[in-house]
Amino acid sequence: MRIEPLWIPASSPRLFGVLHVATAPARAAILLCAPILHEYVRSHRLFALLAHELCERGFDVLRFDYRGCGDSEGDAEEFLMSQADAEAAFCADFLRRRNPAVPLVALGVRAGAHVAARLVRERIADALWLWQPVVDGASYLAGLRQRDADERSSPMRYPMARTIPPGATDSLMGYPFTTRLFDELEQLAWSDAGIDAARVTLLDAGVGAASPAHARFVELPVPLSAWAEEIDMSRVAVAPIRTIADALAAGTIAR
Repeated sequence: MRIEPLWIPASSPRLFGVLHVATAPARAAILLCAPILHEYVRSHRLFALLAHELCERGFDVLRFDYRGCGDSEGDAEEFLMSQADAEAAFCADFLRRRNPAVPLVALGVRAGAHVAARLVRERIADALWLWQPVVDGASYLAGLRQRDADERSSPMRYPMARTIPPGATDSLMGYPFTTRLFDELEQLAWSDAGIDAARVTLLDAGVGAASPAHARFVELPVPLSAWAEEIDMSRVAVAPIRTIADALAAGTIAR
């Protein structure tokens, strides 16, 4: 296995990616569509480790940063879900050209599940893996706003503060947040339309009435599901990641 940091060729602005290349010819290629805002930073190592473990099991894996995020070019205020859709399609094309003979899997995490789903609806990707997908954008936003307010009023976060720091209208959870991005997220609503459930794997702590239709379910243990509700991640447990990688590798992926 080798790891290649790279700029996605011909993308503008340039998108930074990390390609995990399997030692033997890959059995499939995986494009990881990351979560957004603070969830991206908090889960970065978790999904870097998952990519490593999947690569050890014969998958080529591409992780990339959206415009204005991570190490990609662009200002943070430029990030939009609609733009992320186009960027993911560009990265999927890059990965497909490197691996033309194998299936392409779109792995979407949290809000990134919607980015990954579009790749399957548009027949760009062959299979869809959903990790704790956000199914209702309005509820997701409400939760982020409440978490933002809780952190601003936390005596642990601001032990010397006599008053609660006011919330900003142009940021959320410490990240720039434009009106257009707010509108896009508020309108997010999961739909199974255009997606063959036989090609969907759901990874979550459990299955609910609002969960996306899927043929395979992989239950996430607490160390790999609780992170979405945590502000400060002290460590990432490697053993559960290996277990999940084994479960994903055991499935059949068809083109």
